[in-house]
Amino acid sequence: MRRRGRCADCGRDGLTIFGSRPDGAGVCGACYRTHRPKTHCQECGELRFPAVKAGGSSGSARTLCSRCYRVEQPKRRCEGCGQLRKINSGRVGHQGLSLCSTCYVRRQTPVSCDDCGRLAPPAVVPGGRTATTQVLCARCYEQPKRPCGVCGRTRRVAVKATADAPDLCFTCHQAAEVACMICQRFAPGRLGGVNDAPACFACILAGRITALLTGPDGQILPALLPLRQAILATGNPQATLSNLHRSGRRAPHVLADLAAGRLPVTHAALDSRGTSRSIDYLRVLLVA
Repeated sequence: MRRRGRCADCGRDGLTIFGSRPDGAGVCGACYRTHRPKTHCQECGELRFPAVKAGGSSGSARTLCSRCYRVEQPKRRCEGCGQLRKINSGRVGHQGLSLCSTCYVRRQTPVSCDDCGRLAPPAVVPGGRTATTQVLCARCYEQPKRPCGVCGRTRRVAVKATADAPDLCFTCHQAAEVACMICQRFAPGRLGGVNDAPACFACILAGRITALLTGPDGQILPALLPLRQAILATGNPQATLSNLHRSGRRAPHVLADLAAGRLPVTHAALDSRGTSRSIDYLRVLLVA
């Protein structure tokens, strides 16, 4: 069971401490990704985070990045439909047949749902991988919410945590890898990130922060340069974008007022704008 506490990188409190930095300080899942060692994928040759490692629990004979592993993910012939598909490994019942996800669900024996009373294949049962104490059909079962390891929000998890990666919500999991038009890197980002052109999250963040901190004279005040550098150096631009735009987008308005000189760069000035998660995030950066 992982403990909860204050992340040594981003400074947010109450987060699940997913791993540690090289100096041993505990960090959340979002920040841990910046400290994970990258390795050369044995398929494409790029230096990336490994999805599977040679000789690991996946059974893969090679170390592969997530993109290459999706292509080479092992598939077997389903004994239900006969199609070459990913098999639900580790499942019990059905006389030991190798079944794909679709056939596994179809062959489940209908039971009475403890919530609606319908006879339907169970989605969860007591003693399974979830902590439920009821037998629930797919219509009644609600996937539990957990803090996402990237954006930090408590949301339904799309991909569960592994030894090398944190839980991912659906939004963060679906973040596309794009050929960034600005830095020319292939990295997670948005297809219409900057001027309707593909851009990575790091370049999107740099552009937005620069625009927010630029004053009416077209310059960034010298007093704001350390704050800009602190925001860009957080190590996880996707999480930073999410943190800055929480709670009614208060942080962008505060940054704009700082740039225009309407607000001094002090904790007292931030306190005058009320409390929100985005304001608290700025306060942590000022401390840093």
